Amino acid sequence: MSAALELIRRVQEAGGRFRVEDDYLVVAPKDAIAHLVADLRQHVEEVIHLLQSSASRPIPPADIDAWREPFAEWLDSRCAVHPRCNEGLNRLLAKYSEWGILQAEVPVAPTREIFIQLLAEHGFSMVEAYGTVLVYGLALYEDIDGLREKRGGVSAIRGER
Repeated sequence: MSAALELIRRVQEAGGRFRVEDDYLVVAPKDAIAHLVADLRQHVEEVIHLLQSSASRPIPPADIDAWREPFAEWLDSRCAVHPRCNEGLNRLLAKYSEWGILQAEVPVAPTREIFIQLLAEHGFSMVEAYGTVLVYGLALYEDIDGLREKRGGVSAIRGER
């Protein structure tokens, strides 16, 4: 995820809302960006570009049937399913969204509610721990591969659902 996209996500999680007026970035309420001002200034042009381009994107389909096939494909190609795996819900949703847009499978990210429903349909349970929602039994291959490199060759976990 690009730095600008990550900044947009962080501001929105803090309750901030963006708009672009005469090529200026406006965020309300101001306290939502108090801790991110320096970063936003550094990436303001990219943030504005992302916001303007996203305004013309379609709204995600509300019908879960539209998401089932691409979700299953992403799950099979990008995720490890194993009882000892846990991954953050927000990270999974962000990675699914990036994958879907790059694969042209889905034009925009699904809503959080639809993503949670898709996970539940595949038998995954979730729990909140220290402010983070964890999905039990699921991890991204890229995270496992990174762990394998850190630990010097532990094989990746590939499980059956």
